[in-house]
Amino acid sequence: MKIDKKYLVKYEGLNFNKFLDLCLKHNIQLTDIKVLSNKEIIFKVCSSQYKKVLLKNKNSWYKLTIEKKLGFEKIKEMFFKRIGLAVGLVCVIIFCVIFSKTTLNYNITGCETIDKQQVISAVENFGVRFGKINKFNNDDLENYLITNIPNISLVSVMTKGNTLCVNIKEKTQSEVDTYDYITAPYTMLITHIEVVSGTPLVKVGDVVLKGKELVAPYTVGLNNEKLPCKAMANIKADVWFCGNVDFKINDTQLIRTGQKITHSFLMYNNTTILSKQKDINFEYYEVEQTQAKIKNFFLPLTFKTIKYYECEYKTITNSLLENQESLLQQSKEIALKNVPSGFAVVEETQKIINVDNNLYKFQTYLKSTLEINNAS
Repeated sequence: MKIDKKYLVKYEGLNFNKFLDLCLKHNIQLTDIKVLSNKEIIFKVCSSQYKKVLLKNKNSWYKLTIEKKLGFEKIKEMFFKRIGLAVGLVCVIIFCVIFSKTTLNYNITGCETIDKQQVISAVENFGVRFGKINKFNNDDLENYLITNIPNISLVSVMTKGNTLCVNIKEKTQSEVDTYDYITAPYTMLITHIEVVSGTPLVKVGDVVLKGKELVAPYTVGLNNEKLPCKAMANIKADVWFCGNVDFKINDTQLIRTGQKITHSFLMYNNTTILSKQKDINFEYYEVEQTQAKIKNFFLPLTFKTIKYYECEYKTITNSLLENQESLLQQSKEIALKNVPSGFAVVEETQKIINVDNNLYKFQTYLKSTLEINNAS
């Protein structure tokens, strides 16, 4: 669709009727005709008709002068006359946006016993850099500070201009003196427990789930009064880490046939302005989507593609004997990935469980020992 550009044209000369006949002959439409005098008339005409017809058929008995360019022509002319100003304005806006995201100052408040430099070091260890553009989530930084600075009870983080504001509420003395339970870091079997201080809540032979309280931070007085103390104990336990792989003799899988349909979209600020789409006539299909920004454009344009791959269900018969060794190895590798760093495997057990005539489970159990000792 072409933009309708117009000129305001001044006609000077006699015999205006002859000029009108010329316009009618070439289907030129004149609008807003105004008579200034017997020799001067102004009117509006499309720029394309003016350039292609009137200029080529110009005669000596009249004179045409463009008084004003209207619509898009005027805007284009103003833009090119002031392109330097426009570029400068864009540069200033970009600079202001970048400058506003740069951290140039720290404002740490609420510290009484906590050193402010300790807070700044924790902020920088989180990833915030002084004098650079920083993008981060305030909640993530708050959680990091609470986790890494023990005496912080509450913290609030916000950005004001170039200043990162951190408001801290320190723990009260009662909060600092609160003792914690000894809890199970894994699901495990208790093999030894020796309590130095506190009250044991489990015994040898108990299987406890992860997070279960093992020793309470108090002792019981003569009147069944709970007297707070630090829970200290030497606890040993067996921990198992499992790896599991399912195997089906007859397995129905979704297989691609090789046929595909692609939809393409040209988007401006997540709004589609151009698209190329076809009807999806596949019964079963898988979808892959990609999206990329178009570089070297001032406008936020994005090119998006969605690919639909035709699929069909096929039943595949697998051999249990041929795959048995590799499936056991896969279950062992999964179990090894679940073993934390520093744990030694002392025993390995592998099982093949026939769930039904079609489904088998290949399992590997790796036994390790754990010792919790805070009594020293």
